[in-house]
Amino acid sequence: MLLSLASERSSGIGHRSNLEQRVSRWMRASGLTGWHRNYKVDVGAGIRIEVDFGWPDQKIALEVSPFFTHGSRATQERDAERRRLLVSAGWRIIEAVDADLLNARSFARVLAILRSLVD
Repeated sequence: MLLSLASERSSGIGHRSNLEQRVSRWMRASGLTGWHRNYKVDVGAGIRIEVDFGWPDQKIALEVSPFFTHGSRATQERDAERRRLLVSAGWRIIEAVDADLLNARSFARVLAILRSLVD
């Protein structure tokens, strides 16, 4: 089982910064603009939450959530609390998961949703 997990991780979709760079390239290539990478959202009470990509004018966040970095119970609970705080501050969150992050073609469905919200 450990060998399987190690193999999956090594052949997976990439380290967070590499993955975010790839997503940035896909968004730029598609002409999607107005976003800020690693944008810090003030959700009140002195709490700031960093989202992977933010469109502050429209209060839209894109979270890149591959299983290998978001698959533990603790991470899922932390992410749920982050989403609750963001939503309570008026933000809409779009999540891109493993199936969306394989390549530019699979990311197209996320792009379509983002375009409908930010254009």
